[in-house]
Amino acid sequence: MAHRLWLKGQRFEWRALQQSFESYLRTVEEVEARLEVLDQQILDLAQQEPYRLPVQYLRSLKGVDTLSALTLTVETQEFRRFQRASSFMGFTGLVGSEHSSGEKVRRGGITKAGNAHLRRVLVEAAWSYRGRNVSSRALQQRRKGCPLEVVRIAQKAQDRLQRTFWRMISRNKPQQVAVSAVARELAGFVWSIAQQFPG
Repeated sequence: MAHRLWLKGQRFEWRALQQSFESYLRTVEEVEARLEVLDQQILDLAQQEPYRLPVQYLRSLKGVDTLSALTLTVETQEFRRFQRASSFMGFTGLVGSEHSSGEKVRRGGITKAGNAHLRRVLVEAAWSYRGRNVSSRALQQRRKGCPLEVVRIAQKAQDRLQRTFWRMISRNKPQQVAVSAVARELAGFVWSIAQQFPG
């Protein structure tokens, strides 16, 4: 807010420069207004069936809020088609690749063969596990009203994923590698919570 007031107070000696600046500032304000409308539409959609409960349950995970939860729900469509968590992890493309021939086994980075949008959302959420292992007031509020089993899974995920991140960092793994590993495990916890969805 203070920065925006400072910007509006800027004055330029040349009239053309002042007009260009004001035009750019109006463009930024118009884009922000459009984003506000889109955000509200997303919040409204997340409160409608069949998204309301899946979004509520997935929001109990640290790093996952309304937009991420809705993206996970819409992009996956039906979690129950995956018999195991590992199948869902494979769908996200967050599993390790392997190039084997005869007795030689070569393992590589993640396959990136799955749903790129899901993968991006999970990796973004995974970054939140590098901080301290605390449940913010906002996270506690999001967990209210969720079944005890969903909250238990979310708390287990929070403890395990934070440990996973720091264990890998202590082994001198690059942060991006550690975050990818956390994102893969997070996909497993997403699948576990999805098994609690009604019907």
